[in-house]
Amino acid sequence: YTKISEAPIPPIATRITKLSDNRLNLVDNLSQVNTTFGERDLPVYGTEQRSIGGVLVMTNEAVDWVVRPAPLLRVRDGYGMIVTGDSMSPKIENGSTALVNPHLPPRNGDTCVFKKRADDGATLVIIRKLMRSTDDTWFVHQIHPKRDYALKRSEWQTCHVTVGSYFTR
Repeated sequence: YTKISEAPIPPIATRITKLSDNRLNLVDNLSQVNTTFGERDLPVYGTEQRSIGGVLVMTNEAVDWVVRPAPLLRVRDGYGMIVTGDSMSPKIENGSTALVNPHLPPRNGDTCVFKKRADDGATLVIIRKLMRSTDDTWFVHQIHPKRDYALKRSEWQTCHVTVGSYFTR
């Protein structure tokens, strides 16, 4: 009989060993990626419809934290917002999460989150397509039902640009 230590290593065993080594390297590389990009550090805020007209109340605290997607990878203060209602369907669906970059300047055609404070301290938001703006007015478009109207900038002082959305269930 031949001692195991003296037997030549069959070619298939060499390939399996190399494959195992590559998998170990891949696992090491994936753990480095997860360390860099896998943190659940993007706050996601919830919403609920307050009244007819698509006005939403946004939670003051995050309801979830998710892995930061590419469009917000290095964006300070970026956030997600769970959308309630279908006023912007099919662009942004009911239950989807809108991804928001609060530092981008709004441009005509951008889908934006407009915010204001209610008398009771609640944060009210709407998501609309910005058609144009003046010093005192945001002119916006709602998809469903189709409607164009104006928002007073003195009331709706915050306009944050969405950079995408996703839907998971």
